[in-house]
Amino acid sequence: MYANTVYSVFARVFYYSIPPGSVDMATVYVTTLAATRPSNWYWQDTVASGYPMIRATQWNEFCSRINSFRQYRGLGNYSFPIVYRGNVITASIVNQARTAISQISGSGTLPSTAYTGATITAYYFNQLRDALNAIP
Repeated sequence: MYANTVYSVFARVFYYSIPPGSVDMATVYVTTLAATRPSNWYWQDTVASGYPMIRATQWNEFCSRINSFRQYRGLGNYSFPIVYRGNVITASIVNQARTAISQISGSGTLPSTAYTGATITAYYFNQLRDALNAIP
C-alpha cells in the first residue's frame, strides 16, 4: 500500500447453512494515511577527502533510506544490490542510487553519472546524501 492513496475494497460474505448462499456487500473506499517524511540521512563515519571510504553496511543502510523516501513519495522500492565487506562500491552501484533518487519528486541536485574507471569521491557521496535530504 502507498501513502495517501485511495483503495476500493469489495466484500462478499458467504455463509454455509442450508441452503448455502452469499450476500453482496457494498464497495468501501479507504484512503491510507499520509506517510511521515523519513529523517535526513547522515553518514555514520566522516565522509571526506583523506578518510577511509564508506563501509558496506553504511552503503546498504543508505540504500534502505532511499527506499524509505521512495515509499514516502508513493514510489515502489528500488532493487539495490547488497554490498558486502570487501566489495568495491562501483560506478554501477552508485548510479543505481543516483537513479533511485532522481525518480523521487523534489530531490535536490544530483552529481553527474559515475563512469567506470573514474574515481568516486567523498564529495560525490555527499552530493547523493544532499539530494536525498532535499526531498520535502
